[in-house]
Amino acid sequence: MSEDGKPTSFEVEQTGAQNILVSPPPSPILSQIAILSENDLRIKVIMPLFRGLGADPVMDTHGNDEEGKDVYFCYQDISWCDHHSAVFLKAGDINMSGTGSKDMGHITARIIDAVSSPVLSTNTGHVKEEDIQELYFITNGIVPKRARKHLRDFTRSNLGFRNFIIWDGDLLVSKMKKLIDMSSPLIWPDYIFEVATFEDFCNRVVGYKEKIRK
Repeated sequence: MSEDGKPTSFEVEQTGAQNILVSPPPSPILSQIAILSENDLRIKVIMPLFRGLGADPVMDTHGNDEEGKDVYFCYQDISWCDHHSAVFLKAGDINMSGTGSKDMGHITARIIDAVSSPVLSTNTGHVKEEDIQELYFITNGIVPKRARKHLRDFTRSNLGFRNFIIWDGDLLVSKMKKLIDMSSPLIWPDYIFEVATFEDFCNRVVGYKEKIRK
């Protein structure tokens, strides 16, 4: 218990001769996004999130010819240089014994496609081929340490591609929470996350940023 008598986020309760480990309840955000399909995760969460974070454009590139890139986005750093980035998205847990589209061989093959093929960008006002400079591997599930190390080592050592970033469900939620916590007082003070309203929330963030830039 904490000093005010409330249970801490992680406690061990003593019951006879057994110790029962009591975990905190899942994040309200994680409990909603963890059950989303890959399509819903991409359209209702990932694309709005990157728009809210300031990327422009954010393009849905999922499909038969996606070449490992489900989403393309571009953002500018503090010196106004463009960073062309892509998201390779998977729904659910990722591990070394996955099958089908979650087979590690399938995943690494898609990573090769993503970093070795250009993407068609429209951020300059016309269509242009751009090489990917950053690749985000994002899931709404768990990526165990062994699988995480395998993917990083493969991408960085085998392909020589250093800007490979992994977001599991917990890290994805932390990015969403930070955007909500920083922006809601300005554009939606009583906002409580729901998948159905997150795109609207992010659109309001974009609108607010555009307004203050004028």
